[in-house]
Amino acid sequence: MINLYVDPLLFEPVGGYGCFENVREICVLGRHDSIDFIADMKSIEVFSCEYAPDYEFLRPLMSLPKLAVIADSGVWSFIPHEERKNMPEDVRKWREDNRIIWAMVKIG
Repeated sequence: MINLYVDPLLFEPVGGYGCFENVREICVLGRHDSIDFIADMKSIEVFSCEYAPDYEFLRPLMSLPKLAVIADSGVWSFIPHEERKNMPEDVRKWREDNRIIWAMVKIG
């Protein structure tokens, strides 16, 4: 499997989403409290979501070794500059990591 569209409010496979070992692109639909389930999906290269309320929501993506593109819902465009200065150092460094392309687009 290469592409996966997920709405965790509707369905969660037995054993979690880690069972999808070859997913390269994931799109999370809907508004969720957490995307922690993504942390087990080490093959993901592209992540997108309909709703990213803040940078803490995206924290599970930090552990994905192959992640290259994040097409989020514009979370970085609506976080005020003052709040960006106050974000945790590990999040700031990860966000500035040149290996990831940040695509500020709204999907869905």
